[in-house]
This record gives sequence, structure tokens and C-alpha cells, in this order.
Amino acid sequence: MTQLPVTIVAGYLGAGKTTLVNSLLRNSAGRRVAVLVNDFGDINIDADLIEAAEDDVMRLTGGCACCRIGNDFVSALTQVTAMAQYDHVLVEASGVSQPARLAQAVPFVLGARLWGVIVVCDATVIRTRLSDHYVGELVRQQVAEAELLVLNKCDAVNATELKFCKEHLASRNPNATLVETLYGNIGWDEIDLSNVADMTHSPAAENCFRSAVLRGNQPVRAADLRAQIAKFRPLRVKGYVIVDRSHRMLVELAGDTWVWPRNDQTVYGHELVAIFA
Repeated sequence: MTQLPVTIVAGYLGAGKTTLVNSLLRNSAGRRVAVLVNDFGDINIDADLIEAAEDDVMRLTGGCACCRIGNDFVSALTQVTAMAQYDHVLVEASGVSQPARLAQAVPFVLGARLWGVIVVCDATVIRTRLSDHYVGELVRQQVAEAELLVLNKCDAVNATELKFCKEHLASRNPNATLVETLYGNIGWDEIDLSNVADMTHSPAAENCFRSAVLRGNQPVRAADLRAQIAKFRPLRVKGYVIVDRSHRMLVELAGDTWVWPRNDQTVYGHELVAIFA
């Protein structure tokens, strides 16, 4: 029986995993790709790739689809495999997950084969993340579990910093292939990890991250809402706010960068997912 290849896309919050997935979908070259999402927040599939959305499934262009994993990864992957209509499965892992846990589960699904683990790293912060007191252990574990390390946002650092980043990653995982990208732009030939798909991924320690959904429907200044959220030192924020009384705006905090309304704008409602250590 032909086994469906499964590639896990992991990496810390804000590294550019979804951007990479969108790039692969946009350049699928006839591949029918199923994307499974294992994240606290919603994946931001590019709007022009979406044909329809129903419950936990988005039908995408070219016979592709995006599905929520829910609480049971093995069950979700089994369902996709049983459909026998896809050529590849991309699994976008949560930014605070350890990819080895998903990799370990793939062999339990009849008809699925682990193609490999990709870990996306943000060149602007990866050195800081690796040594961070709170999240460093998790980020180091993610890097160590990769067969392919994608160093993203390389245009945002100078040549000296880029060299340091590459040396740091190579020292953490000398066996991984390392590629540099801008905007997560990567080709299918670069993620051909079939030669390492039989690697054994060891179980990792539990992490201690938690999430919270933040909702409100009372008017508040954008600057004040951001300050309220920042007080709790979230690692990641993603969701929507209502501005101009009816405009739904996508907002997020990734690393130290906020995508947020102007300080003088009024937010009339919000629904956000925040991740904390």
C-alpha cells in the first residue's frame, strides 16, 4: 500500500511557519496537499487560496484542504489518510510544541509515513530565543529535532548576525540541513526529507505553556487594550479586533513586534488568543 508522506512544520511562535505553509500551497505544482493544524490560534491561510470554509475544514485551491486536528492527532491523520485523495500532508505544529511528539505518532497511522521535520527559525531573534531563561530549553529542543532548519527573515539581519545565527544553529544540530529564506519562500524540492524519514524521534519533556482566550465588546482605546495585555507578558497574541465600528482587523504579537491599530483608534470588540509561560 502506498504510504502518504507527512511533513511536520514546527518552530517557535512568530517564526514564520504559516507563511512557509502558504508558500508551499501556492507553489504546490499539482500536488493535492492536506494541511493539519495543531495550534492555539487560527492558521492564517492566504485568502486567495481558500475556496470555502465549513466547520473545521477549509477547501483550498488545487484540491488541497486545511483541517483542524482537535485533541487527537492520530485520529485526524487517520481520517485524512483514509480519504485517499491527497499526495502529501503538512502538519503545522503549535509554536510551543515539541515536534518529536507528533513525529512519534505518525507510524501509528496505517498508510502514513513520516517524511521529516522542518523547524522554522526567525533570524531576527533566534540567538536570543536559544538562550532565553524561560523558553530557551523548548527552542533548543525544537532545533535539535529538525531534519531541515529553515532560517527565515534573513533580509532583516546584517551579514554578521546571519553568520552568527547559522553557526549557532549548526552547533545545536550539526546533522540538519540548513536553508535561508525570505518570507518563508521555500520549494518542494528543498523539503524532500525522504532520506531521513525513518529517524527515531525521542520523546521530549513536558512544557508548561498555557493559553487564554481574551474577548470583549466594550469600546476601549487601542493603546489601552494593548497595555492591558502587555502587563501579563504574553509570548504570543493572535486574533481580531473591531475598529471603525465594523472593520475586522487581524492583529498579533510575534516576538517583540505588534501588528496593532493606531494608538488613537477605538477598539469596539476583540477576540484574541494569548499564550503565556
